[in-house]
Amino acid sequence: MDVGDFYFRGNTTAATGNNQSFSFAMIFGTETTFSVYGWRVGRSLDRKWYERLSDNDFRKKSWLDPSFFYESKNQKEGEPYLVERDADGKFINNKWALNDVSTSTTQSDWSDDYSGFGPDKYQYKYNSSASWIRSRINSSNGFQSWPWLYVNMKFRPHNGDYRTHTIGGAVDYPIMRIEEMYFLKAEAALHTSGVPAAAKALEDIVKTRNSVYTCTATTADAFLDEYVFQKGIEFWGEGINYFDAKRLEVGIHRAYKGSNCERYQHCIDMDGVYVGWTPGWNQAELNANPAIFHYNNPYTNPTTYYVFKSNDELRPYYGTEITE
Repeated sequence: MDVGDFYFRGNTTAATGNNQSFSFAMIFGTETTFSVYGWRVGRSLDRKWYERLSDNDFRKKSWLDPSFFYESKNQKEGEPYLVERDADGKFINNKWALNDVSTSTTQSDWSDDYSGFGPDKYQYKYNSSASWIRSRINSSNGFQSWPWLYVNMKFRPHNGDYRTHTIGGAVDYPIMRIEEMYFLKAEAALHTSGVPAAAKALEDIVKTRNSVYTCTATTADAFLDEYVFQKGIEFWGEGINYFDAKRLEVGIHRAYKGSNCERYQHCIDMDGVYVGWTPGWNQAELNANPAIFHYNNPYTNPTTYYVFKSNDELRPYYGTEITE
């Protein structure tokens, strides 16, 4: 079953006539032969979250592991991920590049092989061939953080039918799933029954995704950190986490060495609520009504840090070990 089968079905209107370009699958999907938007955008999970998520969690299969794009021919089973570069910083000994040219956009220069992800060597289920995806999603096409992209495979055409837009583009916008109610129950338990009850409720949810999961939080802050992470993984790309970020004031913390952000402007380290999370009155309205000028919503001053000042400063750290 495609992940898309599980999440979105039934919206045939959005996939027909002049509306077909506005379907959720086309804008947010990553199928390379279904939507040009998908492969070019390459919407990705944050690297820290990807590495934090257990390999035993089936949700981790919603993002392409770096080894899908680059795996050294000298990589040994069970040993740390090996990255090899030449003096110019280009990848060498790429197992999937047939001619060892990891920047080629020619499909025949890439292999369709894949050794598998995680302890069970899971083979990603995609409609495009691996060689085609590799020839499209690489640094020559503008993906500067390749292969540390963690490109999503979560949103996909129904039944994998990317050739028929009335089927592949027929999706529903994700509004609410029953899983959200269970997460809300866990958060409510924290405030009514304490950390142990909340941890137990969170375990009950996540064990359906990772059977060996244990919530080890012993304080409210530790629980909320784990809660935001697990709920963020569960509803990634569905718009739910936006409200948690505002309500719980989780901030944005993506400005670290080794981040998979492609542009330094996205590398933000910020506490509290980001100003842009709540739309305010536009400038025309403010000009017409000075009385509301100092009451615009939001009227906040979050602590924001831009660690990197340019892309040239950011990019030397792509793929390096996360040390902070």
